[in-house]
Amino acid sequence: MRAQRTDGKPFHADPVYTDIEKTLERLADKLKADADDSGKFINPFLTDVFHRFKVDSITLSHPLGGCRMAHDVTQGVVDEFGRVFDQTKQHDEQPWYNGLYIADASIIPTALGVNPSLTITALALRIADKIIADLDGIVAATAPEQSDTHP
Repeated sequence: MRAQRTDGKPFHADPVYTDIEKTLERLADKLKADADDSGKFINPFLTDVFHRFKVDSITLSHPLGGCRMAHDVTQGVVDEFGRVFDQTKQHDEQPWYNGLYIADASIIPTALGVNPSLTITALALRIADKIIADLDGIVAATAPEQSDTHP
């Protein structure tokens, strides 16, 4: 069964798609070869191309592997906690950038053979837990010492 909006409108009528289009327009401006380029991002799902083929659903994908998880910078972009490797660091140093994490499908190195939604969710939750633990460590390390005795 397909999901249906409760207000009867098509999914692409949701205001989030206007926001996405505005964001893509800003990205398109950055990608232009020169200032005279008047190209505009065209969302194929909001054109009549799909309607001509009687396709009215929005396709979702989970692009995998663009920032693959690996043991080190020679094999991937992030470690098992989504921390982005810093290739300028020496072997005896912390090998990642402080505070820079990736928590999406791109860290999964290859296709899984099943829908990756639960794997993506599990990885994102594990990464969130690691971020919280890292932040707790920073807060504890920077907190002033407290004394049991009052002056």
